[in-house]
Amino acid sequence: MKTRTSNGIQLQALDSGESLSQAMPRFGQVFLLDENGELNDHTIFPKDQPLRIFRDRSWQVVALAGDLFALCTEDDLQDESAEYRDIHARDHLKPLIGILQERRTPHIYMTYCLSLDDFETLLIPPQREAMNAAWLSDDLHFMLCCFAVDDRADWGLVIDNDEMYLGGEPAFMERFISESGGKDELSRIFSLYIDGAVIPGESAYHPGDARFYRCLYTYCGWDWPFPEPPPGPTPGT
Repeated sequence: MKTRTSNGIQLQALDSGESLSQAMPRFGQVFLLDENGELNDHTIFPKDQPLRIFRDRSWQVVALAGDLFALCTEDDLQDESAEYRDIHARDHLKPLIGILQERRTPHIYMTYCLSLDDFETLLIPPQREAMNAAWLSDDLHFMLCCFAVDDRADWGLVIDNDEMYLGGEPAFMERFISESGGKDELSRIFSLYIDGAVIPGESAYHPGDARFYRCLYTYCGWDWPFPEPPPGPTPGT
């Protein structure tokens, strides 16, 4: 095990061999792996097919939006709309961190697995500052998808640019959802975040994005809240 410093915080890191023996079994319990047994964003986000990020089909999944590692201050938000504040003023990971701290979780494994020969995992305590530092490290910040679990392997988190996908066992997710304001509130906030990309006629509208998000809502068990479905074939058909 070695250490690295990011954003002024010292983090522990497992090298490839340590990652394979200590962390990969947890990732393999939680996420779908590719045919080589590796973490791969193409596996969990298959093009024009139904999403299936997590291995256990019974897990509840939620989508979280906003710049999750750069929380806005009141000064940043004073001239913004109520909708913008809903997305950017809250710490969407606070309930997760609270649950893990209550369970006395010693560390979270966070990684991006390029290949099993180049596989490093950061071990971080469930604390906001440490999670921020891990995400901002050179190894994770500019990667397409990062993955996080703990030793219980009853939840998992995928970080993809400014979106996250959190899944877990029913009891775990029921608590997270409740402490986040409920299922409808989570869906409402995420819908505010993506509305320009999925409503035909909006400047940011893109048919491919619309199809992806419609598939994501189905995966989360959320009703599609927009006035009309995106055009084009239904993913997976």
